[in-house]
Amino acid sequence: MIFKMVLYFKNILQILLIALGNEVIQRSCCSVENSECYPSLCDAESLRRRCSCHQYCNLYKECCSDVIRDTLIEHGTSSIDYRCKKINDDELDSYFLFDRCPSNHSITKHVTYCETPDGNDRLYNIPALGKRTKRLYRNLFCALCNGEEYILWTVHYKCDHQMDIDLSLFPHMLRNNHCNVSIEAPLNFSEYQYPCTDYVSSCPLKVTNASLVSSCTFGPMAIVRSNGTNFRNIHCAICNGVDINDIDCNVTIFIEKSYNIKVYSRTVIFNYYNNTVEILNANNERDYLKEVPSCSHGFAYDELNNECRVVDFSSMLNCTTKRLKEYEYNFTSDGSLYLKSSQTLLNQSEFNRDPQGINICEKDSNDMIPGYIYVVSEIVLVGLVTSILALAITIIVYLCIRELRTIPDHGQVSIKLNRSL
Repeated sequence: MIFKMVLYFKNILQILLIALGNEVIQRSCCSVENSECYPSLCDAESLRRRCSCHQYCNLYKECCSDVIRDTLIEHGTSSIDYRCKKINDDELDSYFLFDRCPSNHSITKHVTYCETPDGNDRLYNIPALGKRTKRLYRNLFCALCNGEEYILWTVHYKCDHQMDIDLSLFPHMLRNNHCNVSIEAPLNFSEYQYPCTDYVSSCPLKVTNASLVSSCTFGPMAIVRSNGTNFRNIHCAICNGVDINDIDCNVTIFIEKSYNIKVYSRTVIFNYYNNTVEILNANNERDYLKEVPSCSHGFAYDELNNECRVVDFSSMLNCTTKRLKEYEYNFTSDGSLYLKSSQTLLNQSEFNRDPQGINICEKDSNDMIPGYIYVVSEIVLVGLVTSILALAITIIVYLCIRELRTIPDHGQVSIKLNRSL
């Protein structure tokens, strides 16, 4: 009986905490005796890191309270757009990947291959960095459906045996040599990697306290843990029914990644950004560099099949195309292409996109001529037609009225007519 009463009052206390929101939570968990629950900071004295000091932390709403206003991106995005996913099946190699297309994206294959890719198709599972937003997408299809030009991560084949690299025989060589495969960010773009860890970052729908819900989702991040589950901050733990006394603030999640130091006889690196394959020896020094076969716009080279595969299903333009310069266009929120000079919109079936840029039909590029040129040309045309009509009337009148041809200075009139013609 006493146990039931204690449990009852504990539940009542929990309800009160949820109802009262931030102030009670902070006073209960962040007391002097439990100083570890104070917000984690990015200053040099912070030995335990329960939040992020990354330059793009605002994109994922993970900033520590002392840097939340000093990051490169001001506004976060909806957490339904991205997931924390492992790369190379390594928990310490997990990153936030955007894996959703806009709901109004019209190219079905892009949506399918972005949101439910074939796990056995390596090309469909290589992360892609968005050039404009610096977001990391699950694959190139997620980048395409979000209107992004992209840079694919590199694929590393780390082999135990020496071998000459013949791209036409590469699939056969992989079958006959033991090679570990890893996907890594290109060296020039490693700063855009954003490590992540799984945690609960929202309140259940039944929680109606707006202040508590907002503090959980948008307040400064300071990871806490309860019964093996991570929560974004104390507010997220409380609104998910965790007892105050069961919250552990003595956690560290942002740890340095450990690297495999095993030596391989041969490492083969496929770089899709510059269309090369680099071969390294056992000392991790370059032996030589080759170019991979060049593929047409909308295609990507697949080394496992030694072929160019179609990847941009919006690229099937049945016309002569022209590549746009970056300053000539913008993308709208629905993925349409806005041509700045002509102030016109092209839908997704009227242009194609590849890692090198945007292509449109020549007829559409003609539409990029500034509007005032058309106005001037119309005025010139009207003036020319008017002049021809006036000249024709003059000639007819001159020929029809005999007296005009017999007046003393009719020769001067003829000369003037000839000059007019």
